[in-house]
Amino acid sequence: MKKIKDFFKITSLAILGLLCFTSCSDDDGGNGGDFIEVTFDGKTYKSDVYGVYALVPVRNDLVLCYSTEDVFSNKGFGLFYGMVMPEGEDDILDSSTGTYRAVYDFDGSDVRNFDFTLDLEFYDKDEYYYVESGKHKVTSIRKVEKGVEIEGTFDVRLEENNSYEEKHVTGKYRITTEAYYSYE
Repeated sequence: MKKIKDFFKITSLAILGLLCFTSCSDDDGGNGGDFIEVTFDGKTYKSDVYGVYALVPVRNDLVLCYSTEDVFSNKGFGLFYGMVMPEGEDDILDSSTGTYRAVYDFDGSDVRNFDFTLDLEFYDKDEYYYVESGKHKVTSIRKVEKGVEIEGTFDVRLEENNSYEEKHVTGKYRITTEAYYSYE
């Protein structure tokens, strides 16, 4: 997972510098645009996101849709999140809402639809937290003008890479598939 995160940190700046995206708006059937909200250490952070996600194949029929922007860098930490989903729009729409897993890594033999991951890095402390366990709940999947909008919540226990300190992180998100990238 760290390799994927490092890859996206490097490429996301280049990608975002080359392309400008807008999030979905109320007039296209969305609920005001993509966002991520997280709560940990007694504080809640929320940010609109631009809807830019990378697609990384994890199995023939599934891709990891991973955020490519570091939305909380101005708060002193980095947060990257993603989930496994079908690559095709119709297959996403045929998926069910419900409770799924939060996982650290995506082993091709055990990867499942809507597996969720989250990485948390504190820059000034050089601390990197990864998913130890948790739940991911997909609450809404719907067709909007610019793609498929997916909303959900998560409740995860993270563990620091070196000290094994734990953090409990909860949150919610909305992503829209209009701005998918594909890395080959």
